[in-house]
Amino acid sequence: MNGTPKFQRRTVLIKRSLQLRYIGMVFASVLLISLFVSHRFAGPVYRFEKSARIIAQGDLTHRVSLRTGDELVELQEEFNAMAASLQAKVSKDRNLAGRLAERAGAALGKLTPGEAQASLREDLSSLKVELEHLTKAFKV
Repeated sequence: MNGTPKFQRRTVLIKRSLQLRYIGMVFASVLLISLFVSHRFAGPVYRFEKSARIIAQGDLTHRVSLRTGDELVELQEEFNAMAASLQAKVSKDRNLAGRLAERAGAALGKLTPGEAQASLREDLSSLKVELEHLTKAFKV
């Protein structure tokens, strides 16, 4: 045993065509699997980016909709809950602003003409306009 030399293979590719085909099949399989897995993540991420842009433009009625089986479904649910919460808060603020605008308009109607009241009239009028435009940018 000690006297016999160990066998060392010097050739890496013994049956070149078979081994190269096998390596090609393994790489192709890995590539296809990687493509499939990356698509399952890239699609939902793209939809989230698109939805975030729509909501940033003021459309609070928009919701993310992922396909069945897509990854990030839990994130979809949280994102949609966040959008619904934001929509409810903006809607509440819009209603409050509307009521305040009505009150400012009623106060304007009660004022009698006069020079001293002209400044107050102007202030109430500008307040009314600002309150009416407070949440107009949002679609609720």
